[in-house]
Amino acid sequence: MARARILVADDHEEIRNEIVQLLRRRFDVLDAVGDGPEFLEAVDRLKPDLCVLDISMPNMSGIEAAQRIKRSDSQMKIVFLTLHDDTDFRDAALATGEGYVTKARMGRELLPAIKLVLAGGWFDRIQDGKKHGRRVIKERTHTRN
Repeated sequence: MARARILVADDHEEIRNEIVQLLRRRFDVLDAVGDGPEFLEAVDRLKPDLCVLDISMPNMSGIEAAQRIKRSDSQMKIVFLTLHDDTDFRDAALATGEGYVTKARMGRELLPAIKLVLAGGWFDRIQDGKKHGRRVIKERTHTRN
């Protein structure tokens, strides 16, 4: 089976490099870019299977960039990787993408998120209502309207 082709987009070079190091043993990392317009150009040029996309980037947010890609009927999957551990950001991201991982949990959750999304699932950290806020993976089986 061919390795999945992944594009990384994050405005912090150190984070981009860390993501690439984390992914390159299991996936073909095609490129790592630093802003929304670079991301759009790289998607058009490289045709990745999945993108790991930061939400807060200069020149265009990751959510706006993802919306533009999805409007073009792209089959590319998107896992958002962000500092924002906030339900509003999560809801906005998952309205367009298939996964949501915070940078604080990148080492533990990014690879499982990518694998699940590539297999057709969704990755979303949610609170289960307990005091300690244990995090769980949630698979969604519904489609967007």
